[in-house]
Amino acid sequence: GWSPIGLALAGRGYLALWSGDLVVAAQRGCEALEMSERIKFDQSLSMAKLGYGTTLINQGKERDAYPHLVDAGELFDQQNQPWMKGTSLVHLANASLGLGNSQQAIQWLDMAIPFLQQSGDLWAMAFGLNNYGEVARVQGEYELAEDYYRRTEELFEQADAKGDQARLVHTFGYIAQHKGEYAKARSLFLE
Repeated sequence: GWSPIGLALAGRGYLALWSGDLVVAAQRGCEALEMSERIKFDQSLSMAKLGYGTTLINQGKERDAYPHLVDAGELFDQQNQPWMKGTSLVHLANASLGLGNSQQAIQWLDMAIPFLQQSGDLWAMAFGLNNYGEVARVQGEYELAEDYYRRTEELFEQADAKGDQARLVHTFGYIAQHKGEYAKARSLFLE
């Protein structure tokens, strides 16, 4: 049977995640998973697995996040939701990066990009490019990272994603710091 409860719980988990309350996000995400599995409603299960997996990454539990994100990607594929499939793959890249496997992260991102492009969503495409920048930065390839971040910045501007633009200012501060441009880094961090 169909029930909106799983979706509502997943939604509550996302709201908690986006507001930084990881405890509530994990609780609601787990409840959404259980409810969605019990009623066998794939639309809420895919959203619950993505949200719960993302919450686990934010808690530093990348290994625990992995199977949920793999499942979410497969469910979104079955549901013909390319944007969400691509988002799941980007989060798998984040989990891989957190586990110290930057090559696997690149492979997940390479898989994600066609789905994100197919969606036509500017924010989604920026999300993928930003994560290529994160991988490059972790690998110490700061010029490549900066190139990805600049391309990301253009897409976030077009998408009017102010919060993401602010995070990029912070990221550019790290790039300036690495280059030894400490006054510029300080200014960017203050901004």
